[in-house]
Amino acid sequence: MVIQSTDPNQGKGSILIIQLLLLVTLASLWVLFGNLLRQCFRGTINDSLMNQIYTRRSGGELTALWLCYLFFFFAAGFFVYLFALRHNVSLNLGPWGSWLTYTLAVAGAVGLKHWVLWAYARVFPVRKEVSRYAFVLMVFSILAGLFLTPTSLAASYAPPEWRDVFLYGGLLVLVVIYGFHLLRGLAIASRLAFARPVHILLYLCAIEIAPVLLLYRYFSDALV
Repeated sequence: MVIQSTDPNQGKGSILIIQLLLLVTLASLWVLFGNLLRQCFRGTINDSLMNQIYTRRSGGELTALWLCYLFFFFAAGFFVYLFALRHNVSLNLGPWGSWLTYTLAVAGAVGLKHWVLWAYARVFPVRKEVSRYAFVLMVFSILAGLFLTPTSLAASYAPPEWRDVFLYGGLLVLVVIYGFHLLRGLAIASRLAFARPVHILLYLCAIEIAPVLLLYRYFSDALV
């Protein structure tokens, strides 16, 4: 990756096509799975409803959730691309190549987290809690993906003086969503907090704190 001055008009046609693809996909997912998505949204603040969705997940519902999860990677990758473009960070791959590269990076980071969770559950007797937490991670990621698409649209086509507001506002909302996801994870692990404090500490350090610190270090080096 290199940091360089970018032409603000470069790739506008490609960005518009990507925006349309994301919007059409978002609309299609909402038409097909709107009822399930509304339940997932309510489940983020209703623990009993989240447990119901987790317990009955199978077949068509699980496929729908995975499709929405996949959409999150593409939406998040495009938001990262716009954020990088705003700070003159270029991969020299053009809009399409950069979008797909950032999408793969997001998918790789989330996939690595799932792998660490899987390995953690194999080592320690916490498979039930890890399975529930991985499902909560999926639901909150889906919520973030549905939010990011209109945010990216606004950040692309709002008046110039408002674009930073949408970019950093979107980033702030993502932090809030991540915070709620952590709180739900702590609620899932609450019964283990006193029974297995070492396991909880290892989890927090390896899965939650370390990746955030790495991201902070990366973006600090890239943008400063």
